[in-house]
Amino acid sequence: MREFSTGATRDTELELAWAGGFFDGEGSTCCTYNNGKPYTRISLSIGQKNEEGNRIASTLLRFQQAVGTGKIYKKAHASRDNNQHQWSVCKRYDVLNTILKLWPHMSGTKRKQARRALHLFLGAN
Repeated sequence: MREFSTGATRDTELELAWAGGFFDGEGSTCCTYNNGKPYTRISLSIGQKNEEGNRIASTLLRFQQAVGTGKIYKKAHASRDNNQHQWSVCKRYDVLNTILKLWPHMSGTKRKQARRALHLFLGAN
């Protein structure tokens, strides 16, 4: 298996390219309030519904494995289907590392969103 200058293998690079496209279509970058202070929390997330029951959607598991971080939570809805889950990462290092991994595969729109959230977050800290 060929190794790239980053130390990643071809399979790793392909998975990151897939993950970048998936995040581009389904993901979000947020910079929000924490304890009343503006822009002190940054996070990435992707929500998915599994049509095959209450299991976690395979796309979320694949994404989590590709980026190597984040947790998958069951979304609680009182009156809706229970088969919705969300991948999320909010630790500063993990957010920044994930953005760096996905950056080459993100569209201009997603890069703009990430840049804006990072600007707000880093400006507040």
